[in-house]
Amino acid sequence: MKLGPNEALIGAAGYERELATPALLLDLDAFEANLKTMAERVAKAGRKVRPHVKAHKCVEIARRQIEAGATGLCCATVREAETMAGPDYLAGAKAFLAWLAWLDRHPDDVIKLAEEIATLMTGTPDAGLYYGPVHLWPLAAVHLEAGHLAEAVAATRRLADHSQLPADLEATLTAASQAYDQDQSGPARDRLTAALDLARDLGYF
Repeated sequence: MKLGPNEALIGAAGYERELATPALLLDLDAFEANLKTMAERVAKAGRKVRPHVKAHKCVEIARRQIEAGATGLCCATVREAETMAGPDYLAGAKAFLAWLAWLDRHPDDVIKLAEEIATLMTGTPDAGLYYGPVHLWPLAAVHLEAGHLAEAVAATRRLADHSQLPADLEATLTAASQAYDQDQSGPARDRLTAALDLARDLGYF
């Protein structure tokens, strides 16, 4: 674990004059005692604690809080979430941002966020398992509206990895995919449009 530019100053005499600031200074004994006290009091009350990241903005402190029994972390900004989260949680946050970007008619943001999600999911097979459709439906719609048929079909094909769709919707998507594979761009586009319209009616996006 990297401790940053001040690592060499830990325990050194006169460190105050050499500190690269801003810097978080911590009395480790007091911190560990407070951590233990908080965990004991919360357990005694039969409650759970979810600390606010803004109190320290430190990944190591967050890790210690989780190890002490915290059920999670509260983040006030996407930047805090990006700093603290594992790939699955961060990809989930970006998936919902992509959905909001689609609602606000910002197609470029939908595509950009989808690319970032794909990067986060690389090498993490289970990442996106639960939230995938949240951004894949808008991604397919954005690509179709832009005339990117191949990308739209690719997005809808990935839906099968995340959820079981109603029979009529799955059949329409399959027909669109098959038409695309047979170089029938017109029918593929029409069937994919119909599938996306049906998905909207069913409340998928």
